[in-house]
Amino acid sequence: MKMSKLKIFFISLFVFSASVFADVSFSGMIGGGVGLSGEVGAKNGFNIPLDAFGALQLNFDSWGILRANVGISTDNIATKKIFEGQDATLKINELSFVLNKTSPTVKNYYSFFFGNYEAVGKDEFVQRHLGLSSLNPLILKDKTTLECGIPLYDNHGIGFAYTASFSKNPVVVGGNLYFNFDDETNGNAPKINLDLRTAFTTDLFTLDVAAGFSTTSLNEVEDESVILLLDTLNVHAGFSMLFGNPYTHGLFIQAGIQNITLVPAKPFENFDFENDVILLVEPRIKGNVMKASLSFYNIPREKIENMFYLNDPVGVAFSLYSDAVPVKSDFLTVGGHLIASVSELSLEDILSVDDQSEIPLNVFVTPFINFPIASGDFEIMAQLGACDVMNDFYFHYRVKLGYKKIF
Repeated sequence: MKMSKLKIFFISLFVFSASVFADVSFSGMIGGGVGLSGEVGAKNGFNIPLDAFGALQLNFDSWGILRANVGISTDNIATKKIFEGQDATLKINELSFVLNKTSPTVKNYYSFFFGNYEAVGKDEFVQRHLGLSSLNPLILKDKTTLECGIPLYDNHGIGFAYTASFSKNPVVVGGNLYFNFDDETNGNAPKINLDLRTAFTTDLFTLDVAAGFSTTSLNEVEDESVILLLDTLNVHAGFSMLFGNPYTHGLFIQAGIQNITLVPAKPFENFDFENDVILLVEPRIKGNVMKASLSFYNIPREKIENMFYLNDPVGVAFSLYSDAVPVKSDFLTVGGHLIASVSELSLEDILSVDDQSEIPLNVFVTPFINFPIASGDFEIMAQLGACDVMNDFYFHYRVKLGYKKIF
């Protein structure tokens, strides 16, 4: 079945469900960001990026939930194309319909989804099922949703998920079966994915872990038709782990592996450290007023492009902020990030470089302020970077405004 037909089926299912059933309550979220960025020195340039998103949730009494989350992004509206038609990326972050069935001991959730559904590395899973606040670092804020966290491996597609949450213990288990497509692989043959997941929390420890595999199904080999043939087997996995809790000192660790192809005698033949590994380690210090963290990260460039604060795949970030600055009946969050990062090289490349002057080192200072306005959160960030400081020195600057409102 082609992907377009599957899209039509799922979208029709969600629209039909929303229009037929009564006793519906509504909630949603809208927001976006706009700013400017550029370079001065050895490199020169100027851009005005624009990002926006919208999300809604419909609750059908106590038995069903319909969710939709869509984002749009463009790199630069400061071109004449604003009058001719701007190039932009439209992304369906999530489109899902969840059926609930509750017993005295277990809450069962049966989900049909399109897009990314409760990706490990994001906070939706532990927030929805364990009632936790956000665990992810501030530096991982996404520019299109203004939420913190990145998927530790790609789990986008069309599929079904089952989740069980146990009433007597803060433990959740589940599994996802989903399909996605790669136009460059075997004539758009569908990839079958199966993931297993569990999460639990205690007073001083929280773990969210998922692992699974994907395989490409073929229906034709050497011009001969077959019913089903599994071509390759790829393994992916990821976990988020917090020693402590959001209100104490702690150590946060995230790791993800996108793709390990299992081939007899050559299990790592197609393994690409730069693009297949995510690693973040962050010690945290929590005071009554000030909070601090030191983040060491290795993140593929494809995901860095979606970040609000980060610019390069490998780096170290020191964050100092306070979320307890009183203003009227609410609080401001004020702080900054000092980031040292490396462009164009992976962590594997950096460790093998003999001449340290060949490393394209960048240093960024990023103050920010987040404050409530009109029942939403408004954030202003400014960033000044000294780039390639050992070679072709130039300045990078960026200013961005972001707003998110829940209703």
